[in-house]
Amino acid sequence: MWEWLIAAALAAGVQAEPPAARSEVVALVGDSITFEHQDVIERAFLDCNAPRVVIDARPGRVTTTSSTPLGEIESGLAAIEAIRSTSDPSTWLIELGVNDVNVGRVPDEAAARSVIDSVLALVDEDDTVYWVDLYTVGDRADGAELFNRVLRSYDRIGVLDWADKAPALVYDGLHPTAEGAAVMAGEYCRVISR
Repeated sequence: MWEWLIAAALAAGVQAEPPAARSEVVALVGDSITFEHQDVIERAFLDCNAPRVVIDARPGRVTTTSSTPLGEIESGLAAIEAIRSTSDPSTWLIELGVNDVNVGRVPDEAAARSVIDSVLALVDEDDTVYWVDLYTVGDRADGAELFNRVLRSYDRIGVLDWADKAPALVYDGLHPTAEGAAVMAGEYCRVISR
């Protein structure tokens, strides 16, 4: 059903690509953006013959702490550590940061850099890292833009461009429609199937 969208997304480009690597294990760590359409993403991974993919996504997840306005939710860092305790991914797909911005934990460039550095500190130096850039609307849009600028300054991170595509593919200013999830999944497939 979404094959044409995935194929179209596979033809799109990415920014600042680190060296391509096909690994036997790929990890995807995300928040509600991934969680809501995990089934679409999993089908896309099957369709594109992806290696084994471990997905850990939670609504409301922030990157560095489990304490959130929604209560205690496993942090992105805890998810990375949990994945590393059972697998050794050499490719990481990171879809985190929008909740950090939305709850005010990324007020400036130093805070954005701290969030990103905390993730990079947990993955092996030779691992390939792709990070989905952030999109949100309203009073936190500037924070997302700031985070994305900092994210793009890292040579080690391949940035998957969601922010430019998202306006037509979200239903509430943040979360992707099923079509949006298929586009995002196509981007994942494109970079891990090299």
